Amino acid sequence: MNTIIIKEPDHRIKRIFKSTVDQQFSYFQSVNYERLELDANSCKILSGNGYDWMVFTSLRAWAVLSDILTEERLPLSKSIKIAVFGPETAKQIIGAGRKVDFTTRAKDAVEFISKLINHIDVKSKLLYPASAAAGRGLESCLCENKINYHRINIYEPKGSISSDKINELITSKSPDSFIFFSVKSAEYFFKNCTDEILRYMNKMQFFAIGESTASVIAPYTCHDVIYPVIPNIHDLSDLVGGYSGKVREVDEIDIK
Repeated sequence: MNTIIIKEPDHRIKRIFKSTVDQQFSYFQSVNYERLELDANSCKILSGNGYDWMVFTSLRAWAVLSDILTEERLPLSKSIKIAVFGPETAKQIIGAGRKVDFTTRAKDAVEFISKLINHIDVKSKLLYPASAAAGRGLESCLCENKINYHRINIYEPKGSISSDKINELITSKSPDSFIFFSVKSAEYFFKNCTDEILRYMNKMQFFAIGESTASVIAPYTCHDVIYPVIPNIHDLSDLVGGYSGKVREVDEIDIK
C-alpha cells in the first residue's frame, strides 16, 4: 500500500507510521499554522492567573502557548489545572514537564468538554487557548452549562498548496490511499484538487483521525472513510496497518 499522509512529518508521526516493504508512507503538508499577534494584555491572561482551568484540544495549542509565554517571559500559573482532549496529547504535555489534571477519550471536543463539566465546580473559570479555525461547539456547551470561560485565539491555519502541487504529488507517488489528521487539512486539500484529480482519487481508500475529518472527505470517495471511533493516532495506525494489502486497484491516469 502506498499511502500519502497529509501532515507535516514530525518525529512522533514518523515513529508511529513506519514504512515497510508492503506499506510505504509519504508526507504532504496542505496547511501551515501561523501564530497570531496578541496584545500585551492577552499574553498576560494566557499565563492563567485568576483562572481555575486551562483547556487544550490539541497539542499545537499547547506548543504555541508555550512559545508565547517563553517569549513574553511569563510563567504559566502553578495553580491552574490543565484539561486535555485525548490521552495521547496529554502524554505529550506531561512529557514536556506539566501536570495534566484531566483527560479523557472522547469522539470530539464537545464530548470532551461535556465530560470535563461533570468533573469540575460550576463556578470554575476556564481559559481556552484555541485555533482561530476551531468551531464553536465547545463554547456552546460551556454556555449551556453556565460555565465562565475566556477563549483566546492564538494561531490559525493557512492553506499552503496548489492544484499543481497536488498533481505533481499524484504523478510522482502514485498513491492508493490517503490519511488526513484534521478538518482544515482535508478542506484545503480537496479545495485545490482539479476535477480530473478528484475523479481519479474517488477510487482510493481514505483514512481520517476522527469522524469530523471523515465527514469532509466522504463526498470525494465512493468508499467508506475509515477512522477510529475515538480519535487516537495509535488506533488510526492500527486501522491503516490492518488494511494494508487490501487496497483496491486505481486506474492509471495521465495528469496534465
